[in-house]
This record gives sequence, structure tokens and C-alpha cells, in this order.
Amino acid sequence: MLTVKLNLGAIILATERLKIKADVLLEHAVADLAAQTHAHVVEQASSKLHSTRQKYVDALSYEQAGRGSWTVTLDNSAMWIEEGMPRHEMIDDLLKNGAQVSKKTGARYRVIPLPIKSKTQTPASGQAIRIAAQKALRAAKINMRDIEKEVDGRAKVGTLHKLDEVGSPLRTGDGAGQGHGPIGHVRQGMTGTPFLKGMRVMQRQVQSAPPVIQRTAMTFRVVSSLMKGTGRWVHPGVKAVNLMDEAKAWAEQEFEVRIKPELLAALTG
Repeated sequence: MLTVKLNLGAIILATERLKIKADVLLEHAVADLAAQTHAHVVEQASSKLHSTRQKYVDALSYEQAGRGSWTVTLDNSAMWIEEGMPRHEMIDDLLKNGAQVSKKTGARYRVIPLPIKSKTQTPASGQAIRIAAQKALRAAKINMRDIEKEVDGRAKVGTLHKLDEVGSPLRTGDGAGQGHGPIGHVRQGMTGTPFLKGMRVMQRQVQSAPPVIQRTAMTFRVVSSLMKGTGRWVHPGVKAVNLMDEAKAWAEQEFEVRIKPELLAALTG
């Protein structure tokens, strides 16, 4: 019988060194992939979302969950954008907080402020209303960029301007944002109130460090528990975007097609 004694110490040591190198390379690759996946979702959100874009991006984050493990997370506050939302009546949700009780009818009610937002924060169906509001403000010579101040230099707070009658935008047909009323007349709600009736320009101090004065143009409408089943305050629903599912598939392909070959080349080269 032939017995051969082999000294495998060098091979074992080389194997251990190779494993350590592989672990280090893999940790760096996974960290890079997490950052790239996060950036990919932000890019997709920027190109596919409009009025909900900032809310979605603000709810997105990535962090290390352990050695060689990272997670890209979308906060629950934006899951309705990711997964979509069916058409539904909003009255119960709107009355959850801050509702008052009518002494006359016993119904719960709440005054809802409807701010005129920027172009990027306004859905396509609301752009005509936003433009009409801006035109009305310019016609009234109200500059929304400058904070109005008292004689002593302090910022004014409260309601500063009232535009009770705004005769636009006009209704051009049916569809989202068109409202009710005859074609060619001002867009209005189910009760005949024009969308921009009662627009106010207000300034308020936002609690921050340091405090900031916020200037906003808005209208106000009342929601009541008596409106249930009337078709008022109905959310049209939101179509799912599924950006996280798409990002998962993108990350898996990126690892298989680009990262894995690069790792193997670095270890065997």
C-alpha cells in the first residue's frame, strides 16, 4: 500500500483568503446594489408619477439590515400609491379627526381646506383649476411669492384676501376635474357651487426651527355625515404603480447579468 502525505496547509490558507476576499467583495457589491436600486426607484417615480411623486420619494429609504444585507423600504404612508386604491367614499375618513357636531341636526361635519398647489403637486385633472386660480390672483394683483408684512415688519397672519367670485375654469365636457353644470359654464360641484368660489389668500406660521411663514391660496368646503351615499366626496381611485416589484426584478437581473460576472472575474483573475 502506497501512502502519500500531502501538506495542504498552503491550499487551505489560500482557500480561506479567497473566501475572505469573496465576502468583502460581496458585501461591497450588495451595498452598491442597494443604493443603485433605491436610485432606480426614485428615477422611475420621477418619470411615472406626478402629483404623488414627492410623497412617494419621501417615503422611500434604504438601510443596512445586517452584515451583507440591505433593504429598500417604502413607508406605509405611500403604499396606496404603490398598490393602488379603489374608488371609494371619503366622508368617514375626513370626519375621523377634527369633526364637530351640529346642534341643529346632530350630524358630524368638518370644514376642509383645499389649497391651490404647485404644478407638480396637482394632478392632470386639476391643472385647469390651478391655472384659473393663478389668473384670478394676478387679476387681483395678488403676488403669491411675497410675504405680506405689518408696518412694524412682522409677517401678517390669517386671511389677507378674499376672492368670492371666480368665473373660471369653464366646463368643456365630461371627465375628471370637469365637475357639474352645463357645458360652457363655470365648473362646479354637485350643489352648484363653483370650484373656486370663496378662494382665500392666507398666511400662517408653520411650527419649525426657525418658524416659517407659509402663504397659501385655498378654498374651503364642508363635509358632513349627512352626505353619505349622495356621491359627494368620492375619491376616483388610484391605479397601482408597482414600482417596488419592478425594482426587485431589476435588482435581480442586475446582479445576475453584471455584478456576479464581475465578482467571479475579480476572484479568478
